[in-house]
Amino acid sequence: MREARSYIGGEYMPASADEFVQIVSAGGKLTGFVLQVYAYWDMVAAFVLNGALDEALIYDTCQEMYYQYAKIQPFLGDVRKKLNLPEFFISIERVIEGSKAGRERLSTMRNNLAAIAAVRAAQAKEAQALVLRKPSAIRLPSSDLTSLLLLYFQRTTTHQVRKW
Repeated sequence: MREARSYIGGEYMPASADEFVQIVSAGGKLTGFVLQVYAYWDMVAAFVLNGALDEALIYDTCQEMYYQYAKIQPFLGDVRKKLNLPEFFISIERVIEGSKAGRERLSTMRNNLAAIAAVRAAQAKEAQALVLRKPSAIRLPSSDLTSLLLLYFQRTTTHQVRKW
């Protein structure tokens, strides 16, 4: 579960219903991660809806559920249609969107995700500049440059170092 949560809480940022459906339909490790994490939070939310857990307790202690839901909420309706699962993650939706506090936290999480996406886009642009051998376009602290170089080497198949 830790590895799944690390992936879902980190690099996993589906941009559309099609991307989400592709991941959950592909089989394999990433499919398992997505379904494991979201099914866990849907189960927690179902416990709330059925009175086994207090909604205020979950609100106070499970911010991750709101963060993960914010990643898929904009296209969850389309996901349900594409998968022909009209109740897919319905418990999470009902708990989060069923209260003013939940909707406000969801809005905050959506704003946080937009900020993260902007940072990632900037990092991708900087990494692309490295790939295109334009190091003068990048002004980063050495630790960030090291991270970008590692990203570059992870994404290339030849792992050849070009002379600058």
